[in-house]
Amino acid sequence: MMGDWLRHRAVLPDILGRVDAEKVDFAPWEGALTLGKLAVHMVTSTHFFLTAIQTGEFTRAESPAFTTMDDVKRIVQEYTDASKKVYESLTDDQLNEILDASFMGMKAPKLAFLSAMKDHEVHHKGQMFVYARMAGATEMPFFISRG
Repeated sequence: MMGDWLRHRAVLPDILGRVDAEKVDFAPWEGALTLGKLAVHMVTSTHFFLTAIQTGEFTRAESPAFTTMDDVKRIVQEYTDASKKVYESLTDDQLNEILDASFMGMKAPKLAFLSAMKDHEVHHKGQMFVYARMAGATEMPFFISRG
C-alpha cells in the first residue's frame, strides 16, 4: 500500500516543477485554494491521517507558511519524508485497530483510513493537474510515477 501511495506522491513534485514559480498564488476561481496551498494541504493532510493511524488520535497541526514555489517544494519533500517514516512504522496489529473519526462520520479499522487518505490525495492531485494546466503548464506527467 505504501508503494502505491508513493507512486502517486512522486508525481506532485513533478507537477510543481512544470509550473512557473510566480504561479504559486494562482487560484482558478475566487475563494479557491491557491496552487501552493493545495499542494501543502495535500501533504499535511496525508501526514495528519498517518499520524492519527499511528497514535489513535486526530490532532491537526498548523499548516506551514510559505511564500515561494521553492518553499512549497521543500514542504512537500519534508512532509513526504516524514509521512514515509510514519507509514513504515505501522504494524498489522495497529491497522486492525478501530479508529473513531466521528468528525468524518467514520469509525473503522485504521486500514480503512489508509485507503481514505490515499483517495483524498488522489482527488487533490487531479485538481493539481487542472491547476497546472490553467497556470500554463503544457506538458504533464503520467498520473503515477513509473519509476
